[in-house]
Amino acid sequence: MVKTLGFLFTTLLLALSAPVFSQTVPQGNPDFPGRLEFIYSDDKSVAQVDGEYLTEITDGKVVREYDQGQHSVQIFARKGFDLALKQDTSIDIPGGFVVRATIRKEALVVIGYSPIPGQGTPPKPAPAAAAAPGPVTTSTTTTFGLGNDSVQFTTTQTVQGLPPGAGQDAPPAPVPASAGPGRKSQIVFQSEAGQCEVYLDGKKVADMGVAMVDEVAEAKVRDLKPSTYRIKVTSFNKVWYDGKLTVGNGEDLKIQIEPTSFDIVSRDPLP
Repeated sequence: MVKTLGFLFTTLLLALSAPVFSQTVPQGNPDFPGRLEFIYSDDKSVAQVDGEYLTEITDGKVVREYDQGQHSVQIFARKGFDLALKQDTSIDIPGGFVVRATIRKEALVVIGYSPIPGQGTPPKPAPAAAAAPGPVTTSTTTTFGLGNDSVQFTTTQTVQGLPPGAGQDAPPAPVPASAGPGRKSQIVFQSEAGQCEVYLDGKKVADMGVAMVDEVAEAKVRDLKPSTYRIKVTSFNKVWYDGKLTVGNGEDLKIQIEPTSFDIVSRDPLP
């Protein structure tokens, strides 16, 4: 858990220093709710939104939906078993957008805004799939304060079972005819979610950081010999993908990896 928080804190500092995060609040769509992703980089502070503490922490963050508009926020510092109010402010949550926020120096910091695909349109039900290994969840609950003034904080860490299709070979595609025999290939991994690691045959070959708003995290693996590789993608002890991929002669592959998908976007001959 300490290692996970340390990694999250490092990547969070990089995100906070990046100029691509605009502080301009989007207009939003009042027909849809907005989503608040509140990231905790340590356990020294806690936030309260509209009178409710954000304490259901999963993998370092709390995710909740709110109606479009301004919402009250209070930032508390943990002092032993007590909570000390440090800031009383508000946050704008536009409908149809994800708002990423955190606490820095005992104050609210809005990282940025990202549109929700489809502006909140409910996703289509996923087709039935074969049962995958179930997730294993561990929870830790800590109580601060006494009696009616007490607050419970629950931190949950989940090791997810394999997503549908994991463990299967990636969709086959012909090796380009223009690729000469014995030429090495490369793979460009991209991810909107980011914060994941890629392993080939058990060796870590890519460590993808935080994806900036409206951008994707990217990592390139070069000089791959033609072969069939076992690919495993993980993020904070969750397995996103575990399967095989055949790489041909002189190929340039682009692969999109997300928590529940592994898609070959393109595979072309290297120039």
